[in-house]
Amino acid sequence: MKLITENFKTHAATQFHESFSEAANTIYYMAAHRSIPFSDDNNPPDPDNSLNETHYKLYDEMLFGKHITPADVKLMIKNDPWVTGTVYDMYDDKDSTLSAKTFFIVSPESGNYHIFKCLYNAGGEPSTDQPLFSETDAADTLYITSDGYQWKYMFTVTNAEFGKFATVNFIPVIPNANVTANSVSGTIETILVSTVGDSYNSYAECVVKESAVAGNTLLYSLLGERNTDYLLTLDTTVGLVEEKITSINLDAKEASGVIVAIFPANNTIQVTNTLRAFDATVSLTGASSNTTANILSADRLTTALSANTDFYKNNSMYIRYGTGAGQLRTITEYIVTGGERRVLVNAEFNPLPDTSSIIEIGPRVILSGDGAGANAVATVDPSTNSIFEIEIIDRGIDYSFADVTIVGNSGILDDASNPILTTGANARVIIAPHNGHGSDVAKELFAKRVGVAMEFANTEVGLIPAVNDYRKFSIVREPMFANVELTLETSFTATSFTAGETITQPDTGATALISNRSGVTLRLTDIRGFFQTGNSSINEVVGDTSGYLAAVTGIDKSVETFDQRETYQVNILDSGPLGGGFNLDELVIQPGIDAISSDIVKLLTTESAYIYNDGETITQVSSGASGIITDRFDNLLTLNNIVGTFIIGNIVGSATSVSATVINIDNTIAAAAVGYVHEISANADVISLTNVRGFFGISDDVSGSVKVFNGNDTQAVAKITGRDYSKNALVDNSGDIIYVENMTPISRSATQTEKIKVIIEF
Repeated sequence: MKLITENFKTHAATQFHESFSEAANTIYYMAAHRSIPFSDDNNPPDPDNSLNETHYKLYDEMLFGKHITPADVKLMIKNDPWVTGTVYDMYDDKDSTLSAKTFFIVSPESGNYHIFKCLYNAGGEPSTDQPLFSETDAADTLYITSDGYQWKYMFTVTNAEFGKFATVNFIPVIPNANVTANSVSGTIETILVSTVGDSYNSYAECVVKESAVAGNTLLYSLLGERNTDYLLTLDTTVGLVEEKITSINLDAKEASGVIVAIFPANNTIQVTNTLRAFDATVSLTGASSNTTANILSADRLTTALSANTDFYKNNSMYIRYGTGAGQLRTITEYIVTGGERRVLVNAEFNPLPDTSSIIEIGPRVILSGDGAGANAVATVDPSTNSIFEIEIIDRGIDYSFADVTIVGNSGILDDASNPILTTGANARVIIAPHNGHGSDVAKELFAKRVGVAMEFANTEVGLIPAVNDYRKFSIVREPMFANVELTLETSFTATSFTAGETITQPDTGATALISNRSGVTLRLTDIRGFFQTGNSSINEVVGDTSGYLAAVTGIDKSVETFDQRETYQVNILDSGPLGGGFNLDELVIQPGIDAISSDIVKLLTTESAYIYNDGETITQVSSGASGIITDRFDNLLTLNNIVGTFIIGNIVGSATSVSATVINIDNTIAAAAVGYVHEISANADVISLTNVRGFFGISDDVSGSVKVFNGNDTQAVAKITGRDYSKNALVDNSGDIIYVENMTPISRSATQTEKIKVIIEF
């Protein structure tokens, strides 16, 4: 069996994304196509993946385009806004379906959008506290919200970036350099308890009575166990019953316990079987009564530590609060002498704990793997003496695997008076990505999509048409421009270059072929890239065969945009029987004897053409082709607005539902050239054409040669007097069309900007 990994898909997307901006970059344009209607504009057909449809026909239909800059392209990830009450998935290095899960979210705040990765989902509980950027930063290693969720801040998308690139389903990746710089390779962020075990009987919370007894910095005298029972003073006890209560403590964790006594006279309650600490100044809620009260004070009830020697031996000793907080050691001896309760630890604390230090004694969490420095402590559920959770206190570094063992003193001695240890609980370590969380957000969040966001802003300062409509757009890779003119600095001569040689501008990488040389002017074709101008050595071009160097001071047109239509100066000789002249999207024909292929298709059928209606759409199920009837005669149907390619076989009318059999297909016209009208100037003296086949001749008044084209529908006639060679800017069929999308028509306007967003998935 073979597997294309998610990393490969992300790699492919990243390579495509980088191709826009890398040193030897690839040049891409977004192009608009097809002003001629589909047979059903309200239901555009799916693109045809044949070479004819994805290349040749798209070039025929191409209207205009614009350069896609690196700023127009981003890697994209799923857009999953945080929603309260949702159970989110969590990052897990052993989850083979992680890419399909919702383990990161988008958190809107102050107009921007912040992405957080879920490292722990509170054991599968609903998330009720929105993670906020204002509560964390790039350097935070631990961010826990009040619902018990642990999050890692990844990056922020500004409102402007969101508006340009984001869709309902996807959001751009904007890596945060500080997050990347603070990432740590192979950390352990989470340990999941899979089997809780039992007989973890030796645990306690206490304070330090004396530090470094008799000068021994490994020996400590401890005072009184801080019981798991609490006496809580509230602002009111009204409504509470003997029930389970919960409270979010000052560590942003949920504390819980069971009320065993209520004292209304002084608004106090006694709580037992507590998990985690209750704190003053926060509220609590009754699970069954749903009553809420504010905690004014929280006092732990105390009892003596165990009087049994070695009862806590082999357990961990963790300083939770006060001096020395955060340090973890192993108890090697537990010594009971009269009223004294002393522990000997395996290594010295620094700083040493003192009477302000709160100590937790519990099962020891042993982590073994190929990394270093990770430490954790276990919390015991007092109602069952089993493992409730494991808390990471040091993430460690450079782990690629790790195993965990939870060792606790059962408090029972064997026949040799040695403590019996319990190891019944099992847990699993979750290891951070290679190089750490946030080191490569695209890879970590499965950015296997690339977003391209472009605008066609009205006429782009007179460089693209703002009339008619279009119903296809594409991404074109490495097209070449024709008919660009460079002006050289006056001390250089164009004829010093060799005719037909390639010139290169080393500083920009732009290249072109010389098609003409005169004075200080170079006429170019097959242009790739963007020539810089200015009387400076960095703007010099060099001939690949002549070796001649010359500085470029001017260029006659931008190649940031292009107009691909053929534009002709005309004189209207005949406005047609109705006197209205040519129509937009009308087929025009220059008379001739050549068989020119066109978008007009003639179908010869076995049945009379009159079984169908004029204007009816004809479809062919076997080929997927369709078209609209423009003429009927005998057994011959003439169609336009063609989609796909008709073949010999059955057709059916959309309105009449009548079937016929096609026995011959002809899509040629006897002509010198054909095209479709895209734009007519206000004075009707300039007409731009698209879908041109053949070569339109131009009238020559000196010789008396008159070249015209005729309107197929209006019967209008125009004399061609000249051509605007600044249009039809691309070399036909140069480059590759790598993406195409059909859509309902977009009408253009000089006061309108179209914003196009494309998501390409790998």
